[in-house]
Amino acid sequence: MSPQQDPVTPLAVAFGESVRAMLGGVPGGWWRAGEGAFAGVSGAPAASLNGVTQTALELAPEVLRELLAEVAATGLPHGVQLRPGARDDLVAVLEEAGLSFSHEVPLLALDARAGLAAEADATQPPARALEPAEAELHWRLGAAAFETPAELFATIAGPAVLAQPGVRAYVVEDGGEAVATALSVLTGRYAAIFNVATLAAHRRRGLGAAVTAFAVREAFAAGARTAWLQSSPMALGLYERMGFTVLECWSAWTSGEPET
Repeated sequence: MSPQQDPVTPLAVAFGESVRAMLGGVPGGWWRAGEGAFAGVSGAPAASLNGVTQTALELAPEVLRELLAEVAATGLPHGVQLRPGARDDLVAVLEEAGLSFSHEVPLLALDARAGLAAEADATQPPARALEPAEAELHWRLGAAAFETPAELFATIAGPAVLAQPGVRAYVVEDGGEAVATALSVLTGRYAAIFNVATLAAHRRRGLGAAVTAFAVREAFAAGARTAWLQSSPMALGLYERMGFTVLECWSAWTSGEPET
């Protein structure tokens, strides 16, 4: 496929813009664009929160090397996401830098013209958008659901992040308790969905789908034409039942031990 025929590159560029928007609210966070890739650093000690992502099918090794060196110079754990069919010279850059392959990451999208699947679209949960001052509800819930240190989520989803243009967080509540959450970032015609999480005691009730559907409906109402997200293998079937389709699977590489 030629770069001119590639439908995923605009979405990958939007990925970069969504990360840029969020990092605008992270103290000390930074974002850099290169030709065919971007780098972002949150300052949090997690490889998935600092790194380089390939956006275009054609990426020069020297661009990847330069961006990766800038990220690595922070001394933080970091990672790289490459699009399918990455050339051997790109893989060589990662191996020379001491990174190792971790896992495949499905990239899914949903077109507003198709809309959510009927079952997901019919779901009307007691969900609401959070004000920036309520950011702690989102990051504490996310940290508990993913069993990660709360400070990691606080870094990337604090009040200043939720105050950035286009950034919204949502919760589903049960008996007054926030039990599921998601975050969306609207950049032009694209809406990214991040941090979908449900507390363990409330899983298998469709709440993750409910909060995702709520975020998607809100994004489409605000003018987004495509909603997209990355999925774990466990959640892939859920998103596909909602109407999302897999566009590509990206390869995730990480410094140090691969994250689980």
